[in-house]
Amino acid sequence: MSLSNTLSKKEEKRLYDIEYRRKNKEKLKLKKQAYCETDEGRAMQKRARLKRTNEHAEYIKTEKYKAWKRRYDEIYLAKKKYGEYWECMIIFKKIDNILREMFPTSYERRKARGYYRNLF
Repeated sequence: MSLSNTLSKKEEKRLYDIEYRRKNKEKLKLKKQAYCETDEGRAMQKRARLKRTNEHAEYIKTEKYKAWKRRYDEIYLAKKKYGEYWECMIIFKKIDNILREMFPTSYERRKARGYYRNLF
């Protein structure tokens, strides 16, 4: 077989596969789903996950991920604890953090509120 003949057959096969996948999408999906439920399929998925563990370990150490995770956890916990008022709680926490930066100790915060005014 010549090289050009081999390439044209590969191209024909590629186009045929594309058409076949388009026509039999549901059938192939069910077949793949059934395979994934077998022990062999689960073992394949496990091997694929194990291949990515080092990449994942590196990724979760990045600042980008840490910032995303911090924001995600903040929203998740606020929704879980405060329900429909979760946005208000996040705004309240931001205001509280600003005030804590301005007045780091509880004594300074009480003094700013006027707590000690009537004691003396």
